[in-house]
Amino acid sequence: MAHLPGFSADIFVSYSHIDNKPFGVNDTRWVSQFHHYLEIRVRQLGLPVTIWRDNKTGGTDAFSDETLQQLQHSAILVSIVTPNYVQSDWYKRELDAFIKVAANWRSEDRK
Repeated sequence: MAHLPGFSADIFVSYSHIDNKPFGVNDTRWVSQFHHYLEIRVRQLGLPVTIWRDNKTGGTDAFSDETLQQLQHSAILVSIVTPNYVQSDWYKRELDAFIKVAANWRSEDRK
């Protein structure tokens, strides 16, 4: 449950799955680590937070209904911009979907 009213997630993390492959001595997955640290830091501010990201390791699945649902119900989009990310079609779909939903929120706020 999100802290912000009307949302199922406070933050949606968008990234290229290849950028979260294990590497280094400890097989670090840096996007997973970023997600973990972001959650800790926000909670240290005294705020509850719900962060969503697609944890599928393949990253080759079609743009899923679950991803679209999460985008439509997330307050903030955090994009981890890397060369792999900007070369993918996924990021464009996610960004376009989030912008479309955000435009609707703004128009609803004006009513």
